[in-house]
Amino acid sequence: KGGFTLLELAIVLAVLGLLLGGGSLLLQPMLDNNRRNETKARLKVIEDALTVYAAQNFDLPCPSNPALGPSSASNGAEGSSCSSVMEFGGVPWRAMGLSEADVLDGWGRRISYAVTSDLAVASGGPLNCPSLGFGATPPGINQGRLENRGANDAAIPPSGNAAGPAKAAYVLISHGENGSGAFLPSGQRLPDGPASATEIANRKTVGGGTDTVFYYEKRTSDTDVGFDDIVRSRTSGQIAIAYGCVKP
Repeated sequence: KGGFTLLELAIVLAVLGLLLGGGSLLLQPMLDNNRRNETKARLKVIEDALTVYAAQNFDLPCPSNPALGPSSASNGAEGSSCSSVMEFGGVPWRAMGLSEADVLDGWGRRISYAVTSDLAVASGGPLNCPSLGFGATPPGINQGRLENRGANDAAIPPSGNAAGPAKAAYVLISHGENGSGAFLPSGQRLPDGPASATEIANRKTVGGGTDTVFYYEKRTSDTDVGFDDIVRSRTSGQIAIAYGCVKP
């Protein structure tokens, strides 16, 4: 009867191993790209929800506590107050009508959210059309609040004049493939690990603070590990125009 010799079986297994190994090398970039695209889609969902929230409340929500796990009744709830220059935490998905899955990036980690505190106070409706006064400087960011900086420290959006009318009202951050500084759904925070200086700058202490610099890409002066965060931001004017407050 015909059959395989041990040598023939070894050859077949070796060929299969090469095929599977090569396939995984080809598959990994595709998986990474899919995760980045999924992350970008969820960032869009969050930005749309923030626009709706601003249209209904004329302000932005305070961040949630990202260190809370699924067993906590306050998981995903809006923080009680925003009192510092900037507040950093998680996306308050309950207040925004989203699910927890909506605020996880493609790697299954929580997307971080920072907000200019003056735009997250209910009194006065800082994002109400009359309050914005397009001829003047927007409230909350007119003293150099959140800055979304890019390569070589070039501010994105641009800082503009001293009043800073183009500085960010909020910043959303997926901490990328390496996950440096990201929170898991369990509430555990990943360590810095191998991260660039600009990624570490995007990892803020939860709560209020005055460190308002965020980066959307690695500075050319960084010589260490590459930057893989995915960052989104909007100014108060962009938010208002998005919900129909047209500049006169």
